[in-house]
Amino acid sequence: MGIFAPFFILSCNIAKDDEARHKGIVRINNSFTFQDVNELASIFPYEKIPLEKGHDSLQLFINQYFTKNKNKEKVSFGQVPGAEYGWVYLNLKNTSDAEKKLATEIIYRRSEGLKAYLLNEGNLTYIGSVNRTTPLSKRFYHNFDLAFPLVIPSQKEVGLLIQSKRFTGSHDVGLVIQTEDYYLTNAIKFSYFKVFQLTLLTIISIAALFVGLFFKNRLFISLSLFIFALTVTATAYLGYFDTVSFSPNFALNSGNIAGFMNLIANASFHPFGFFLVKGILKFPKLYKTFAGILMVQNLALALTYFLPPNYFVFVNNYIYYLIMYLANANIVWIFFFAFLYLIRGKSKWFLIGALATLSPFLIRHTIELFSTQGFKLYNELSFLSPYFLIAAFIYLSFVQLKSKLILKSVADETLSKLTSSLHELNNNEITKIGRNLHDQVGNTLATALEYLNLKKDSTIEAKGLILLAINELRVISHNIVRSNTTIYNTVEIEKLILRMNDFSSINYYFKDYSDNQFDKLSDNQKQNTYAIIQELLTNILKHSGATEVFVEIYHEKNKIRVNVEDNGKGYDTSKEYAGIGLTNIQSRVALLDFHYFIESTDKGTSVFIEIAYEN
Repeated sequence: MGIFAPFFILSCNIAKDDEARHKGIVRINNSFTFQDVNELASIFPYEKIPLEKGHDSLQLFINQYFTKNKNKEKVSFGQVPGAEYGWVYLNLKNTSDAEKKLATEIIYRRSEGLKAYLLNEGNLTYIGSVNRTTPLSKRFYHNFDLAFPLVIPSQKEVGLLIQSKRFTGSHDVGLVIQTEDYYLTNAIKFSYFKVFQLTLLTIISIAALFVGLFFKNRLFISLSLFIFALTVTATAYLGYFDTVSFSPNFALNSGNIAGFMNLIANASFHPFGFFLVKGILKFPKLYKTFAGILMVQNLALALTYFLPPNYFVFVNNYIYYLIMYLANANIVWIFFFAFLYLIRGKSKWFLIGALATLSPFLIRHTIELFSTQGFKLYNELSFLSPYFLIAAFIYLSFVQLKSKLILKSVADETLSKLTSSLHELNNNEITKIGRNLHDQVGNTLATALEYLNLKKDSTIEAKGLILLAINELRVISHNIVRSNTTIYNTVEIEKLILRMNDFSSINYYFKDYSDNQFDKLSDNQKQNTYAIIQELLTNILKHSGATEVFVEIYHEKNKIRVNVEDNGKGYDTSKEYAGIGLTNIQSRVALLDFHYFIESTDKGTSVFIEIAYEN
């Protein structure tokens, strides 16, 4: 029915009795405990047989119309509609010296219920019936197994006639005959194991959800939902929905809810699968498209179970084949990404988990192609195998969570340093503005005031100083006031050069030799490069004594180089200077990992800035 469907069925051992198998007789001797009897059965895939005509007529009908079942794994009556009822006949011979109490059990649960009859010495005896909906208190054995007791006298050969019914899906049964003591002992053990299995899946689902919510991690949240769907699927396969009342208006019932939940589980895998492998995908949109198609197909097929029963029977056969198609598609999907994870993700655990989980499924189909042997191998492999894949998913999810937490820690540390650096830059900018206002504008206005206080007429000198102060304020204000929407590209740098030419006697020149590659830098890189150029031009204006300044931008491979050169008096680069402007430049360079170096002589100063970027 789906990827994980076979894995919640109890594994079984097969007793070997070649002679009995050849004659179609189940031999019960003193050492008998357990035997799979599918190959010994004769079958009749129709509802009506002449029960009312007595033993002899019934025995003649069985001999004439029942055919030998050749499938070792199961008795298959076909697809519903068309195979709602089926009959199985077995010869059982007690060769021991004591009466044998046996239990007949169906281990393949594609049946809604059983009726059993015993043919013994010319008499047809009704043993009883057990259905999925039978309350536990009214069953032969108080568990969810479809099983009934059988007593065979010593040295007697009897006929066992069983009717199975099925209303949706594939109609298959797998018959096992075992001693009652053996059955009861293993039924108790298996009931404990079923509870343990469901409890383990529930704990894993809740723990994954808690981790996902605590760390706000979508991978673990989707893993939790996937495992929860598997938990409900396992609950259905183990029979815990058998006594639940379903609405008669829908086709969904206790007999097919396992198939329905398998589709939900398959659909829930794809969101988890995307979050698991998206870090190694080259084309995530393509992945999401294909995964989305598979997910929608599973969900759409699941919705058909909510059709009215009289409509569902018409699409039932098609649903079976679509489910098999989706199961195979999901298997291919899982293996593809398991190999992808091995190659790109450098992790083998996804592939190991997929092989451990899906190998029994593949072995089964391979065996069915070439031989009827090997069911024991398949069952023994299949029972625990899904937990290998679940364990691999949990491990890979924790590895990704650990990597994200480490990256988050590094990012938080970087952000803290960045915040501290920006705070320092902000304080330096404020201090610089205060100094400029005091040293430049304040001193200029104070001098103008002195001229005005002179007894002789010094209006012209005072006016010139006031105009100078106004120009200085304009330079400072232009450096401070920047629009939040400004894009710091080469156009803005050129505007800065034009403003400097307006306010200063120095001639500023700008040339972009990068063929607009500068504009490919990140916004943060461009903004800080603009700020550095502005700082350099201000320092040149105040301290260099230059008459010409050149600002040039070059492009070399994946680097942008900005040159700022003047013909001023230069300075000694070996000395440390405490100026705020130079400190701001160094802070920005360190913050953004720019390469920055200065050459200065008595003929001028050149500043070179290199900025790496991804083309």
